[in-house]
This record gives sequence, structure tokens and C-alpha cells, in this order.
Amino acid sequence: MVVQHSELEQMVVQHSEFQQKVIQDMQGLSAWIDVVSRKNQALSMDVREALAAHPQKKAELPDPLILDAKKYAQRLFDMKGRVKNQFRIRRKTSSRLY
Repeated sequence: MVVQHSELEQMVVQHSEFQQKVIQDMQGLSAWIDVVSRKNQALSMDVREALAAHPQKKAELPDPLILDAKKYAQRLFDMKGRVKNQFRIRRKTSSRLY
């Protein structure tokens, strides 16, 4: 198949436009992840400070509770283990951050 020069230029332009959109989307996603990360760190610090100020309350904190075990099990099944694998990777790479 022979591609004409003008067709090739059009394909290059389309590819370039698509690449720019992907870059913009990734930058937006990166900024959103940074905000969520900062919020998570702030919450973590707040909890640590609260527990340090009131050590007796540490024993009063309830254990996590799954309200709908069937729905939770279905969600885990639908994710095909991705949550577990991502957690392992994150724990290895982010342990030095905390």
C-alpha cells in the first residue's frame, strides 16, 4: 500500500493532536493524584496527632466493618486481584515516604 505525502502529513498531524491530548490528560491526572495524596497525608497526620493527644481513645477505635459482605466480595472478584497487587507494589515503593 502506497501512502501519499499529503495523507502521511495528515496522519502525523492527527497523531500529534492525539499525543497533545494524552499529555494534557496525564498532567491533569497527575495534579489530581497530588491533591489526593496531600489530603491523605494531612488526614494521616491529624489522626496521629489526635491519638498522641488522647492515647486512651486508641483502644476505643472500632475495627473496620464491611457493611455488605456479598457486595464487597463481588467488587473484589470483578477487580480480578488488581487491588491486592497494587497494594503490594505501593507498599514496597512508598514505605520510605512515611
